[in-house]
Amino acid sequence: MSDVQSGLLLFYAFIGGILPALFWLWFWLREDKLHPEPRHRVILAFLGGMVAVAIVYPLEKLILETVGHGAPNVPTVIWWAVIEEITKFVVCYFVAIRTRDYSEPIDALEYLITTAL
Repeated sequence: MSDVQSGLLLFYAFIGGILPALFWLWFWLREDKLHPEPRHRVILAFLGGMVAVAIVYPLEKLILETVGHGAPNVPTVIWWAVIEEITKFVVCYFVAIRTRDYSEPIDALEYLITTAL
């Protein structure tokens, strides 16, 4: 793959992956004007998502070697998705949802989207 193709792929990943999530986060933060979440808790949820990557990466490598036999296939991708989503939820639960800052249902959306970013 050439450098131009790699750059284009990165650009499309940014447009298709990060921008919609940022839009939804912005939208839900605006919707929660009456009881906004503390900034430190939102930042902590974001940092928790970064920690989740460090937890998930070795597990995904293990799944690739055992289930995928060195090459990604459908079961490998399904296991990757399951591991990622469960890890993000558990991190978000301990960092934000089980705290007293979690006071209304909309807070779950804000914290989960932030953790996923």
